[in-house]
Amino acid sequence: MVVVSVGSNMGFFKVSAIIVSALIVLTVGMSIAMLIIVTTQGGSPSVQEMCDDMPGMCIDPNNPNPTGAPTSKGTYAPPTATQSQQTSQPLTTSNPNTNNAPYQIHSSPGYDWIAKHYLTSVNFSADPCEDFFAYACGQWPSQHTPPQGSESDWTEYSLVSRTVSEAIQDAIESVDLSTASDGIVKTRHFYDTCLNSDDIEAAKGTKLGSLLHTGVPEDPSLPGFPNNTGRWALIDKDYADSASPSIESQIARLKSEFGIDTYFLAYALQYDLNSAETILWLTPTMLPLGMGMFTQGYYLKDKYQKVRDAYSQLQKDTGTLLARDSGFGVANLDVNDLKNLLQLEINIANLTYHYSFDIEMTKPSEHITRMRRSMVDPESNDDSGNNDLWDLPTIKTKIPNFNWDDYLKNLVSADLWQRISVNNEKLIWIDFPEYFNDVEKLIKATPARDVRNYNIWRLVKYSLPYMSTEYRTALGKFNNAMYGGMKATTAAQKNTCLSYIKGNYEMPNLSFATAEAMIRKGYFPVDAKKKATDIVATVKSGLLELIKNSAWMDDKTKAAALTKAGKMDAIVAYPEWVLNTTAQALYYNDLQTPKASFISLNLMLRGWAVRKQLSAIGIPVDRGEFIGTPVATDAWYSQSTNALTVPLGELQAPFFGMDFPAAVNYGGAGAVFGHEMSHGFDQTGRQFDAYGNETDWWSPASEKAFDEHCVCISDQFSNYCYNTTDAGEVCINGNNTINENIADLAGLKAAFTAYKAQDAANYRLAAAPMWNDDQLFFLSFASFWCGVESDAAIVNQVETDVHSTPKYRVIGTLRNVPEFAKTWQCGAKAYMNPSDRCTIW
Repeated sequence: MVVVSVGSNMGFFKVSAIIVSALIVLTVGMSIAMLIIVTTQGGSPSVQEMCDDMPGMCIDPNNPNPTGAPTSKGTYAPPTATQSQQTSQPLTTSNPNTNNAPYQIHSSPGYDWIAKHYLTSVNFSADPCEDFFAYACGQWPSQHTPPQGSESDWTEYSLVSRTVSEAIQDAIESVDLSTASDGIVKTRHFYDTCLNSDDIEAAKGTKLGSLLHTGVPEDPSLPGFPNNTGRWALIDKDYADSASPSIESQIARLKSEFGIDTYFLAYALQYDLNSAETILWLTPTMLPLGMGMFTQGYYLKDKYQKVRDAYSQLQKDTGTLLARDSGFGVANLDVNDLKNLLQLEINIANLTYHYSFDIEMTKPSEHITRMRRSMVDPESNDDSGNNDLWDLPTIKTKIPNFNWDDYLKNLVSADLWQRISVNNEKLIWIDFPEYFNDVEKLIKATPARDVRNYNIWRLVKYSLPYMSTEYRTALGKFNNAMYGGMKATTAAQKNTCLSYIKGNYEMPNLSFATAEAMIRKGYFPVDAKKKATDIVATVKSGLLELIKNSAWMDDKTKAAALTKAGKMDAIVAYPEWVLNTTAQALYYNDLQTPKASFISLNLMLRGWAVRKQLSAIGIPVDRGEFIGTPVATDAWYSQSTNALTVPLGELQAPFFGMDFPAAVNYGGAGAVFGHEMSHGFDQTGRQFDAYGNETDWWSPASEKAFDEHCVCISDQFSNYCYNTTDAGEVCINGNNTINENIADLAGLKAAFTAYKAQDAANYRLAAAPMWNDDQLFFLSFASFWCGVESDAAIVNQVETDVHSTPKYRVIGTLRNVPEFAKTWQCGAKAYMNPSDRCTIW
């Protein structure tokens, strides 16, 4: 054991001791690292390779202060270990940043893996007290080359998602179909059909062209287009306008049969004022446009003209290809058709912009306040907000020029239509009636040819990722214009198919069977679910502790907040029924698997998912239901059930591991749990009570104090900016991102509180003993956001996303956490240690 004096004498003997210690660190540290690499890579690296791979381990004996030593500001010197062999004896350290407490070094597969992960991400030449993102993630880009097609946006999340996909690939391809569950058998059918690139390339766009222009599907079990409603006027020279069937019925069938939203979103949702009831929600606020969700700015702002031009070119290229493959020969597309197609989408973007951004994203609390006011004063015109459930006669009275009979009977099941049309049950929430009057006027004022072109384009656009290389290359060119930094190439077919069977939040589809395959293959042990559930419980305790200690909340409001946090449910990893073959067979019972092209199977599956989602309307709510996909690398909170969901796809290294230090699990997965819990107390979540009902449980004084905290955070993040090549200075929108910034900050503090309450052994990583446990906690949090983003990707995120960019999710959050500055011994003038912090709890 080497003991180094930490006294004030800076004479010859101390310098000698530091040099000797450094040499021992170098020799022993490299020995351990080489053993690890020999074991994992099958060969011993050279000394220079070791230094290159593990910066900070190599210390120049002639310069005892390594790179990153105290600057002129005197803010920080990175910790170095005094000894790195595995031992059961306590060691002391000479560095003031390692808290001088005795500690033990531990080596295990999990400990060694996470050590190597951090050592290949951390840039020791960066000062963590000035820029913790540069420190924690500085080496990450050089160690993780983005795959072709992902150059614009490649992050640790991308890597984890790819790892999950690789596990799914092995699990689904190796399954024994003779004994597999019904869900896995059906999933494998979709997957195998998707992988059949020879058939996809040979078919080109003929299958889609035939479906649209003959109306006849490949198989009787698949949906078609009766009465010529699929013919795309843009490429069909024989197209003629027809008033039958109505445009309302066509809009409804695009949704119910093919999963395509066109002018507003239709979704089964728990009712805000009675969370035990599921209703039909019709809204403009969450309508995805052709360019994606919340992309209205790209349609409307002058600075995105290049993106609009690329989008119009995509429409032209796609139309030219599909005209050829539909048997129409060489297309001579009408310039006015293309112009009007884009213009209608611009008009829709203009109509929805106010509701999507000014209401849904920017000021969610004001949205709810206006809706409450409309309930008290029916004559209020504040954004025409409505929070009442309406029956069909009321809807027809309020929005008289839209054919609601045609729309609803083509959207919902026959049983539900009976309840709506005959029983006059109040099952529909139209949150902004005036929008529906406006969009009805827009449709009526637009030539029927242009309306048809837009409707069919939406279906075609959704189909492009699953078509032949020519179509996907055209899509890649547009994506390059919108996101930048990528080549106009297509994703590997395997990746497309794996992403497909993983599903997404709105359409989990095949993901439940996919999760079963992963679990049975051993990629997610049952014990991991229990461990994660236990961590959730402790983080909840941490959140409760923070609420109890809050100084700005009065007793009555605090008691309600504690009740809400205490009753918050957690749905972790996967639903148990995925391992029950009977239950799973029931879930997938009505999903057909005909022999058909993948383009047809895709459209059928979208419609099946929509109908299954809408089937929840009017039936009792199951608060324990797993909403979304269990294999997603993501997590979410539901205000209507007061529950967070963390899928098994999120519970992966480096965020979570069975053999990771507690600090790593709490800084990673624990921060995720805390983040989602904290959404229950952000600007939107705080409007709902412990049972998910919209209720004002805040006193005026507490509400005022909360709003002041929010203004602080919003203003702070609005000052985080980038200088981009094409768009100039681009800054985080503090209003748009406020809820996520609140959740990041409050969630991390809850996780840290929970972590510090653990009675865990004070072990350090044998391969990286320079970091103490608290430092590992913050490294784990930062590791979420390591990655690379092009300027265009940054602009896109600022324009369309409710999350701050990765860099400022790290910097902006940690600057508001005093425990971070204490852990890293940041000086009073350090950037990461401001005097004017913002906080929630």
